[in-house]
Amino acid sequence: MLAYTSSGSWRPPGSGLPLGVIQFDREAARALNQVPFHLDPRVLARVPESSAWLPRLDAPDRGIIAWADKALRDRIAYLAIQLANRRSEVIEIRGRTK
Repeated sequence: MLAYTSSGSWRPPGSGLPLGVIQFDREAARALNQVPFHLDPRVLARVPESSAWLPRLDAPDRGIIAWADKALRDRIAYLAIQLANRRSEVIEIRGRTK
């Protein structure tokens, strides 16, 4: 299961972030070997574990760029649970089940 991410600015600019969305500024993104981005758990995708979807899957590092530390994993999980409990109707799951 993957959550939507984008390095584009949040739309509409200047508005607050919706529940669950996390904005990674330059420093937070750099810690993950990324450029600034946001993670939006309202759009999730089921993707098969295959090189068609994950082109570096067969590489020794399996294409992993960085690991989220426990604090970040806990923050993402907490916000996702809050979103599911308060506004589950806004969560869209795309992709196949098998």
